[in-house]
Amino acid sequence: MITNEKNEDKGMTMDEFNKDRCITKMLTTNEKEDKEIKEKNGKIDGVDIKKLQKWIKGNALVGKMIRFLLDQNEPINFEIFKDGVDYAGSDKQFISNLDNGKAIKSNLGKLWSCKNNYKKIEINKNIIKYIK
Repeated sequence: MITNEKNEDKGMTMDEFNKDRCITKMLTTNEKEDKEIKEKNGKIDGVDIKKLQKWIKGNALVGKMIRFLLDQNEPINFEIFKDGVDYAGSDKQFISNLDNGKAIKSNLGKLWSCKNNYKKIEINKNIIKYIK
């Protein structure tokens, strides 16, 4: 544990200490440039922004999945997600749909993340600003 005494020895305020220790993550110039390039190419995390906006307005399954995840305040599990979008197909088919949207290099790009064997599913925070 770091005490105020050590901070005083360094001549730092607590805010300076936190910044010095990278508690607040800041983007490097390269990360900012990479993000700008991705946005210029019309994609964020592999997601085509024009398609994303089309999916949200349409009635396709991927649009229903995105809209449902947007309404969630915390990660959800597989069953809640499947029931929430009224998916009538098999679990295997639904997992296939999840897999198509969970990675940057997947068919749809990274629309959501799936962790702990589909027990924690949530929207990709990087795409939210392109939806609303």
